[in-house]
Amino acid sequence: MGILKNKLLCTDKPNVKYTRSVLEKFSDEEIEYIKDNIVEITGGRESVSTMETMVRRTIGHLANQSDLNKYALVAEFLQTIIARNNDFEQNHLFLNLEENSAKKGFDGLFKKNGEIWLLESKSTKVSTPPKNGPTHALTIGKSYNGLKDMLAGGSGKTKSEYDPWTNAAHHVFASHSKDHKSLRIQLDQLSKDYLERKYETIDKCNVIIASTVVCDDLQTINVSIDKLNKYIETHESKEEIISLLDLQNEDIFYELLDSILTVDDVCLGEGEGENNE
Repeated sequence: MGILKNKLLCTDKPNVKYTRSVLEKFSDEEIEYIKDNIVEITGGRESVSTMETMVRRTIGHLANQSDLNKYALVAEFLQTIIARNNDFEQNHLFLNLEENSAKKGFDGLFKKNGEIWLLESKSTKVSTPPKNGPTHALTIGKSYNGLKDMLAGGSGKTKSEYDPWTNAAHHVFASHSKDHKSLRIQLDQLSKDYLERKYETIDKCNVIIASTVVCDDLQTINVSIDKLNKYIETHESKEEIISLLDLQNEDIFYELLDSILTVDDVCLGEGEGENNE
């Protein structure tokens, strides 16, 4: 169960489905997918940047983050791939529009069957698994409640000082999505409503609740459909996908990016040698 071709499965709630991915190391197919799609994922559909350029940008972006943010961003990248491979059209950039800054607003915005889907990604790293094994309970809760709170304008210390819909609209424009004009109109109206304190509620939104647990011993992660059903009992989303990712170590992503550049440098060196003969 890697990050490609995972099926959506049913829960006790008719409007909530889930998928589970377990990633110890990348398969050859997954490596090729990342190499073929990293430019679009990070820079948008019409980006003219090379794969090597976007790999270097991604490495640089990760290098400027705290250890906590690093594995969270790796999880977010992988969760974007999982969504894309369940026929969700990506309408945001993985890399933020402001170089090396934290992304403001939603972690992802997708479209499927003409409808907007919002992604919120939360992750946790477990060094010493608890007696009964780590679960996705905490990250699912943080993801759902964080998104619900953001849609409602925030509260207390989390009161939003920015409009997530405007940021989403900027990402849609930059990503050159297929129908970015009509989507931009929708987002501009949601932004206008937000600024007028006419907040959207989660029961009117389609959401992807992305939960990642990073743990060296993947077999200890405690996941069952019964537990999942309990986690989502109070969820009120219009439609909801729970995306569970069990990740052994985020280092596999760094290693993959480094290997892409190493291979490219070797090929470039060989090519230069041939030209000089």
